[in-house]
Parts: sequence; C-alpha cells; structure tokens
Amino acid sequence: MPVDCASPPLVAHAHAEWTSTHYGDEVTYACDQGFTMSSNRKLFCSAEGEWMALGQRDGTSETPAPTCERLSCPTPAGVSHAARRVTGYNHGDKAQYSCQPGYEMTGASILTCDTNALDASAGSWDHPAPVCDLVTCSHQQPPTHGQVSGDNMVGSTATYTCDDGYRLSGAATRLCRDTGDWSDPAPMCILSDCGPPKQPLYTRTLSPDGYMTGEKVTFTCLPGYRAVQHMSTTCQQDGHWTHLRGMCTRMSCGRPPINNGAVLLGASHYIGDHVIVTCPPGKKAINSVLVCTEQGTWSGRAFCSAHCAAGCRNGGVCIRKNQCLCPPGFHGQSCEQAMCIFPCMHGGTCIAPFKCSCSLGWTGARCQQAICDPNCKNGGHCIAPNTCMCPSGKISQDCRSIEMTEAQYYMAKEEQQRYMEAK
Repeated sequence: MPVDCASPPLVAHAHAEWTSTHYGDEVTYACDQGFTMSSNRKLFCSAEGEWMALGQRDGTSETPAPTCERLSCPTPAGVSHAARRVTGYNHGDKAQYSCQPGYEMTGASILTCDTNALDASAGSWDHPAPVCDLVTCSHQQPPTHGQVSGDNMVGSTATYTCDDGYRLSGAATRLCRDTGDWSDPAPMCILSDCGPPKQPLYTRTLSPDGYMTGEKVTFTCLPGYRAVQHMSTTCQQDGHWTHLRGMCTRMSCGRPPINNGAVLLGASHYIGDHVIVTCPPGKKAINSVLVCTEQGTWSGRAFCSAHCAAGCRNGGVCIRKNQCLCPPGFHGQSCEQAMCIFPCMHGGTCIAPFKCSCSLGWTGARCQQAICDPNCKNGGHCIAPNTCMCPSGKISQDCRSIEMTEAQYYMAKEEQQRYMEAK
C-alpha cells in the first residue's frame, strides 16, 4: 500500500497547493497578501509518511517549514516646514502631514501603508510625501488715484492711501493671511464728496460753496435767532464735515424796565413776543403794548404817565402832576429847553442837546470856528469872520497884498484876542 502523508500542515497566513499526498509528492505554499515567505515554501511527502522540507530530503539542510511574516512599510520621508504623525507601519496605517503656518501643501496630506501587492518583499506608502511651499498672497496693484505699500508675504500688511482730493472706500489696511488670501477686498479711491451737511436747527444756508474736499458751507440764523460761535463747516478729505461748533439760539429782549408803577402782563421776552403795560388808577400807559423787535430791543418803554397841563416835549414823560421826566439833553418844566454841556460861543444859541445855532460868520459844535470867505492864503489862519492872521504877523482879509482899513484892523485885533482867550 503506498505511503500517504495525508493533508499538508496548515501555515498561518498562507494557502497550500498540491495534487497528491503520496510518497514523493510536493506541496507549495503561498503567503496571503500583506505577508511574505520567510523560509522554504515547499514540503515533500517522506517515506515515513510525514511532510518534510526539501532540504531534509536531499540531506543538504534542515530548512524549517515555511512561515509567513507580515509586511511593513518603511519610515515615511520627512518634509521641510511640516509636522508628521505616523499611526504605524503595517497595512492600513496612516502617515499624516501638516504644513507650518505660512506654508501650503502640494500633494497628499495622508499616506496609507499598502502591503497587498503580490510578491512584494516590503510594504509601501500609497503616495509620495507632499511638499510644503511658502504661502504668498497675490501682488497688490495700487488703486486708481492712490498708492499701496507693503509686501505679499503671510502676516504682512498692505496699506492704501489716496491722492489729494480723493478718499478711500474700503479698508485702509489688508492682512495677508496664512491661507494665501487677503483679509479684505481691495479698496478704491473715490472723489472726496462730503454730500450736503446736516442742517442745524433754526438756520438757512448762507454760502454753499460746494461739497468737495476743502470747500466750506456757512449757515446763518433765521430771523429771531442769533449765532453762538462759528457757523461754518469744511469738507475734509475723509469725506466728513468738520464739527460745527456754532448753534442758533432764540434772541431775547430781556424783561423791559418798568417805571412809575407800571405792571407787565406777559412772561415771554423773545423776538416777536409782546407784553401789555397796565397802570394804577389815575395814570395811563405811554405804550400799552410793547413788542420785542428783531434788533433785540423793545418797541417802547413800560411807563405810566400822570397829567401835565403844558404837556412834555422832546420825548419827555409826565411822571406826576405837571412834572416831566426829560430825556438826556433836555430840561425845563416841559422838557422844552435843550442842554449844551459847554456853552455856545460868539453869540450862538443852544437849540438841541449838545448842538448850537451859530451867528453869521461862525461854525462848529460850539460856534468856536470862524468862517473866512475867501479862504486865507499863503499860510494864513482864519481868526475871525473874514479875518486872517498872516505868517508875517499882520492881519489881513485873505493874507494877500491888500491891507485892511484901520477900522477893520482894530476890529480884527479884538476878534483875535477873543479867539486866543477861547482857545
């Protein structure tokens, strides 16, 4: 009966191929994917009915039975400017790369260990190691009517400015991010136009020069209001108006002064307001209604008048029976007499406060100045009507060659004396 070795022994992570199990027959082993044969891959059926290595049959060696060892991948390559994390070196394990900030990756960031290749003696990673290149942002172009400064490296800042008369629309600075893009859209330089300024209360525009950079708008107050501080604003390059410090406040005449028992009805004293003047029995109001005018003054005085038989002239007010309160420059029982602080000279008469009516040949506020007609010639001075004092010391009508009569001479001397005394 022929020798039969029965089924060949099992080898871990391998499968066997044979045709017969009798004496002299061979069995061949092949490792599963992911494993490699570490020793002889064949056995034969010996005369003893056992499976043995081929070297044992020839007597040349004692090669052990076949074994399959797991394949592994080599250490993945290092990448400049990148960190590497490896979970293992067996089939399916991962190697993950991440670039440092400011660098971007070209290639696969994750490599997988592959040991399933047939007849492979070692595992391999499914992709080559990636490359980390320096990240840069796109080069910046200056805006129309403007400039840009700075580089395009990660972390760098691009700064934008505009020409005079233009202002930025958008961010003045942009940051180059580590993702290779800019933090904001590129700005533009637009013509500086502040637009109409805000209209302050109680104003109207006096001089709207325009709304471009450097142009000024001035406001004026409406009637009945007055300006406090400056009422102008200027368009700035950033498209904003300068702060308007001024404002319009309502004008007031203040409380009208009262006299001689007058009583006021009405507590508002602004432009256009009116108060009613009432008086005690036996007296009457000079002005029964007072109005606050646009000039900031009242239209009259709050005054109660008594009875003066002769009346009060030149703006005087009757304050008690037959007694007038005269305005400055007048006096007398009926305020009929004008007052001149300095007396009128050369026969002049006081006709109004501080005003004289002069005699023929004299003029001036006090009638102190003589009139010479014709004028004195050759440097002469008029010292009396039609009488000149000549540079030679002589007295003449006009300091020409014609001398005065003896009577005219002595008359002129008297006038000269009075003139000198008046000075």
